[in-house]
Amino acid sequence: MANSMQMTVNDTAPSATPTLKAGVPKAAVDIESATIKFHMTDAADELKVNAAANNDQVGDGSDGSKGKVSYDWSAADTDTEGNYKAHWEVTYSDGTIQTFPTPGNNTIIFHGELA
Repeated sequence: MANSMQMTVNDTAPSATPTLKAGVPKAAVDIESATIKFHMTDAADELKVNAAANNDQVGDGSDGSKGKVSYDWSAADTDTEGNYKAHWEVTYSDGTIQTFPTPGNNTIIFHGELA
């Protein structure tokens, strides 16, 4: 997810599929064997999603998958129009935790349906 994603309310596709990056310049982060969580809050900072996400990196990521994660939306995640903040929490195999993006959050906007 670059910095934002826009979808229509009640859509569950496409999945959120960013590459997690850190450093200067930004480079994909090795998340081999890490667990991933996806967090999303509404405009009032009420937690909307606190769920396990997918670690899509294959091995050390040398195949081009380094830092790739995804979250598959459920119907309850996308049922309310509005602007949301989101971030990804990575727990590495040594127990350390890192949040992406840093600093800040991703923005997700759910637009109303026409019919």
